[in-house]
Amino acid sequence: MGIGNIFRRIAAAPALPDPGVRMASIYRRNGKYYVTASSKTRDGFWLEEGPVDLLDEADFAAVADSVRSALERSTFGIRAPKDWSAHVNRVVEAAGLKRFSAFAKGTAHVSVREADGRLRVTPYRNGGSREGYLGLEDEALDLPAGSLDLASAIETAFQRCR
Repeated sequence: MGIGNIFRRIAAAPALPDPGVRMASIYRRNGKYYVTASSKTRDGFWLEEGPVDLLDEADFAAVADSVRSALERSTFGIRAPKDWSAHVNRVVEAAGLKRFSAFAKGTAHVSVREADGRLRVTPYRNGGSREGYLGLEDEALDLPAGSLDLASAIETAFQRCR
């Protein structure tokens, strides 16, 4: 499965006409946390973009602060790459790797989605390079957008990752 197909599968979501929806992605790999904004393309899927915050320890308060910043950077209506082979995955690059398949090995993933004054913190199952990350919606946590419990919800979501 090519990188474009993996990204489509990771971030596939029904097309939402509401530009007020924002999303951030968090990956845990080798004891480090990678946090980045996800923006919705004109084609209706989410694409990780922009800078990647790299946090060394499991300081979930710092991870939550980084997620809030990433949510502020999340946008709506970006253009999807025309050539997926030329698309640079900033998270993979931040890990010092060249391929998403190498990055995905042993990596846990959680997304935080903000809409209508609520946050939804979703753990994922790592299906490897063939399946990508598959959202565990029945394991997701919901809380108010301004909640001080975001750090705890992120920690719980990582515990639920498979």
